[in-house]
Amino acid sequence: MVTFNMSRSASYFESGTGRGMGFRDSCQYLLGFVHLIPDRARQRILDIAATQFEDGSAYHQYQPLTKKGNADIGSGFNDDPLWLIAGTAAYIKETGESFQTFGPSEGPVAESVFIAGMFVKYGRDYAAICRLAGSTDEADRADQAVEAMTRTVLDAGWDGG
Repeated sequence: MVTFNMSRSASYFESGTGRGMGFRDSCQYLLGFVHLIPDRARQRILDIAATQFEDGSAYHQYQPLTKKGNADIGSGFNDDPLWLIAGTAAYIKETGESFQTFGPSEGPVAESVFIAGMFVKYGRDYAAICRLAGSTDEADRADQAVEAMTRTVLDAGWDGG
């Protein structure tokens, strides 16, 4: 709760000036308090999701007041949208309430084995969320991307030890 309410206040985090809010950080904070204040968690999820691009990617940082991305930091951090799925899945598991968000972007692409693992874990959650929302085609595409990533990790990221 303290992190959610006060994080980066000294650098104008809350007011939306300066560097803005971190997309990943904001999603991670959700995991610590969704059970305490689910209504505020839902609103934060919607605020974060509003900054996403149509393909599911996002600016790494954004201004909360304008919902504009920080072009100086840029985008293309493949774990950012996966953290939104993690926060959304935690919210749905806590409340049982579903709502539509965008999910994994264009196919199985990762920058590290860690992000690949996140893609697999939260890609499965994303597919489940899609099924709850009745988007079975999107769920099937997500399942296929998860399976492709799993094969890639097993082939390239696992030495068998």
